Amino acid sequence: MRLTLLLALAPACVDYGLEKVPPVAAIDTGLASEPLCPVEEEAASPLALVDGCADPGFPDGVDAFTLEIEWQEEGFMALMLPVVGLLSDDDIPDIVVVEWVLDLGAPAILRAFSGDGAGELFQAEGFDSNWGPAIADVDGDGDNEVLGMTPDYRVRALGPTGEVEWTSDKLPPAEWGYFGHIVVADFEGDGAAEVIAGGSVLAGADGTLLNRVLADDGVFTPVVADVDLDGRQDLLMGAGVWDIDGTLHWETDWPLVPDCTPAVGQLDEDEEAEVVFICYGEVNVHEHDGEMIWTKPLPRPQANNGMPCIGDITGDGAAELIVPNGIRLVAWDRGGTELWQTEIIDSTSAAGCALFDMDGDGANEVLYGDEYELSVIDGRTGARLFEDPSRGSATGYDYPVIADVDQDGAAEIVVVATGTYGGYQGLAVYGHPYGLPGAGPAWPSHDYDTLKIDDRGHVVEDPEPFWLAHNLFHGRGAVERPADADLVVQVDTVCAEGCAADSVVHVRFRVGNQGPMDVDSARVTLTVQGEAGPEVLREVVLGPLPSGQLGATRSWTLQRAAFKAGEVTLSVSPTAQVECGAADNVAVIPAPPCEEG
Repeated sequence: MRLTLLLALAPACVDYGLEKVPPVAAIDTGLASEPLCPVEEEAASPLALVDGCADPGFPDGVDAFTLEIEWQEEGFMALMLPVVGLLSDDDIPDIVVVEWVLDLGAPAILRAFSGDGAGELFQAEGFDSNWGPAIADVDGDGDNEVLGMTPDYRVRALGPTGEVEWTSDKLPPAEWGYFGHIVVADFEGDGAAEVIAGGSVLAGADGTLLNRVLADDGVFTPVVADVDLDGRQDLLMGAGVWDIDGTLHWETDWPLVPDCTPAVGQLDEDEEAEVVFICYGEVNVHEHDGEMIWTKPLPRPQANNGMPCIGDITGDGAAELIVPNGIRLVAWDRGGTELWQTEIIDSTSAAGCALFDMDGDGANEVLYGDEYELSVIDGRTGARLFEDPSRGSATGYDYPVIADVDQDGAAEIVVVATGTYGGYQGLAVYGHPYGLPGAGPAWPSHDYDTLKIDDRGHVVEDPEPFWLAHNLFHGRGAVERPADADLVVQVDTVCAEGCAADSVVHVRFRVGNQGPMDVDSARVTLTVQGEAGPEVLREVVLGPLPSGQLGATRSWTLQRAAFKAGEVTLSVSPTAQVECGAADNVAVIPAPPCEEG
């Protein structure tokens, strides 16, 4: 950010709000007179570009965890995970949710929204509200499909505008329970994607049933990963690790029910993954070959299996395991030592957690939503950093999703809600006034790891093991935000028409953009810092601001009394895009001198 201040200290010549400036009475002398503050206007002119800069981060004193709702849709209830991917051709990510209906088994509406809040793209009827959708190019034609479950146990694929592309045959009812998620992977590495729903594996091209891995269970939250690094993707489902052909490699030691919730991460020093199963009140951590490493009871025994998250929450470079359990959210280090517990309220014990380093300090925060609030939790201590009680939900197998859904260079947090226990319902997108760290534009499925499916929805044939790349399960590594814009404010003249408190002061200024990218719009704010805090005197949104241009002269007025109240400043910032050095876009306007004679 560059600030230029040129003061014209001519006749003793900013808006205490334009409407607050009293009219100046004209005196008819019959003689022409020079204005006290002559108008000096400059046309728009070229502005030299500056080298790009890194993510400016948060200004001093700004709370990195104070989230605000950027936009929301409240005309429906939603229970299962929202997914994010590209459907339209505008390169703005889109969000897909399935509405929740109280009548179990009744058809529900699948809805797709533009990630920038521009509105709904389409609706499609006939889906199961207790099944989470997925977005991916499952037929390899270059366009993404939306996958969902119908109430009569069929997987349906929709095209990017909502048209039906295929519907599978009816899958065995014995496989289905209350909640479920659809996931996508290329098991054979042959460029042909497979779709996993319950215990069934389908061809992504047309929905043909390829195999039944499990006959009765594996309903909830399947995970795909090559845990033993043999070059073939493994399917973590039920209480075991399976091959796509139905071969069981091994099962966790849990005799009561065969359906657990799996997770994958790097929890030791070798390259192979560790496998975690959450089994109705118990945590089992295994080597890739099934050897038990450690097991722990959860605070609420025989509760549903809350979806865990894995990643570095302490900043020490090693991953930790975090598990929701209905009444407590519990964190362990990789060796099984408990780090902390914090209270939650989730009677279904199904909601999951997610990880993101919101303040850029090297330790991920834990994001979690229960029946009564959305929370950001300090990974080091378990303390609440942010709470929004307006988000309450009955909770299903959902968790906060992290993605740059409007392509402004900063991450947003996407959640759904039923409003059952108060607060809003539907879909909500949270952001930060200064922009969170950057993030990728997609979160296409429940088991998304950033590598199996790329940002454009392509199902990768031979993905890199995510635990060797970033070691985040249900988490997202922050990426450096592109500093596309570099706005400048240049104050040319400050001129007062007199010395009285109600004298009009004219501030003439120019706003420019010395960054490499155009700015769609920018907010210019005139503020006085009074005893009671800052007061905005005037604020307008300008735009567009082309790259490499200093705009034409603008003139604002206020009363001299504003300078008695406190420091007067003029600031500029983009309304959406990431800006280089946004915290420095402020010019302090000195009080004009008084030259009474």
